[in-house]
Amino acid sequence: MERFVEIGVKSSPTVAGLAANTLKLPEYAHSTVEVLNAERDAAVLFATDTDPEPEDVAEDDSATVVAEGTPEPNVVPAVAPAPAGAPSGTPRPDDIPFDAADATLALIALSAKMRIDQIEELDSIESITDGASSRRNQLLVDLGQELNIGAIDGAAEADLAGLRSQVTKLARTYKPFGPVLSDAINDQLRTVLGHPASGPPRSPSGSKRPGNSATGGPSTSPSKSRWVPGRAQACAAARSGTCTRAR
Repeated sequence: MERFVEIGVKSSPTVAGLAANTLKLPEYAHSTVEVLNAERDAAVLFATDTDPEPEDVAEDDSATVVAEGTPEPNVVPAVAPAPAGAPSGTPRPDDIPFDAADATLALIALSAKMRIDQIEELDSIESITDGASSRRNQLLVDLGQELNIGAIDGAAEADLAGLRSQVTKLARTYKPFGPVLSDAINDQLRTVLGHPASGPPRSPSGSKRPGNSATGGPSTSPSKSRWVPGRAQACAAARSGTCTRAR
């Protein structure tokens, strides 16, 4: 038996009292039976009671915290300084070095569709282009335009180490990026990010381009046809509002 419960009023727990007194006898000293009264000990029976908090321990802990947090006399507690904002005169970080030799290597890699780490020091423009004169000549022209220098003697046959040393001496004032690499970088950015969301071109009057009005239908305002680079020729809107688009 683990628990003895008397069903009765709490004002006179007669049976529970007798059972409790019985368990106090020496022969029941090791008994663990719990004696309860249904009305008096309802919280225990229905598990609605809570364990008492250790008040002594809590008081000791609070006293310890107060004692530790109390500053000593004549001692001013240190106050952490407020984080200051970045000063307006902070110098601009230095750019990553990119000289004429790096530009030469980048142009060769773009032309050959290779990674820079795949190009060896003993390679040359002639070997990388496999002797194709059109590719070789175009690469030499791009190199001159990017570095803003004239023709380089023996550039096609020189190994990469010698070519980089030569262009470094010829293009001392080079600053990235030149016209060739700038166009290549912009093309790659457009490939990845798409064209800027600038919206369709507008006519001087502020209306949408012909055939693409705000409502999605054909434009009712007459306008002259024009050629948009990279797209089909725009239609010429008639006064009736109908148009044909060239394919």
